[in-house]
Amino acid sequence: MSAKMVSKAVALLSIAVGIYFVVFGVAKMTPKLSKDLHSSLKSHFIKYAKVSPLKPYLKEKNLKLKGKDYRTFAGGIELAGGLGMLCLPGRRSLMVANVMLLVISAFVIHTHMAIGDPLRRCTGVFVIGVLLIGRMLISFQNQYMTSKSKKSQKEEVKEKMS
Repeated sequence: MSAKMVSKAVALLSIAVGIYFVVFGVAKMTPKLSKDLHSSLKSHFIKYAKVSPLKPYLKEKNLKLKGKDYRTFAGGIELAGGLGMLCLPGRRSLMVANVMLLVISAFVIHTHMAIGDPLRRCTGVFVIGVLLIGRMLISFQNQYMTSKSKKSQKEEVKEKMS
C-alpha cells in the first residue's frame, strides 16, 4: 500500500471519528442537536458521576463531582478532541487529539463497567476505541515508512554522486 493511500485512509478515519466526537460532545453540552438525547444524557450522567475515575482525586481535594459538571467535562473533551481531529494540521497535534479521545473513551468504558451497565451499552465506545487505536498505529506505520523511503532516496542520491 502506498504512503498516499495510507495518508488518505488516516485522514478519512480522522474525519469520521472527529465528526462522531463533535456530535456527541455537543449533544452532552446542549440540547440543540437532540432534546431527547440531551435529557437522556443528563439523567445518565447523574449516575456516572458517582463512579467517575475522577472522583477519588476530587475527593482528595474536598470537591464534589456533580453530574452536570462531569457531563460538561466529558462533552468538552470530546468536542475539543473531535475538532482537533477535524481541524488541526500536523501529526503531533492529531496524535494529541487521538490520545485525548482515547482517554475519554477509557473513562466512558470504566464508567459503564463500574455502574454495571450491560456490555451492549459499551459496544459503540469499544468500536470507536479500536478505530482510534487503529488510526494511531496506521499513522505510526505511515510515518515510519515515509522516513524509511526518504532515507533510501538520500542513499541512492549519494551513491549516484560518488
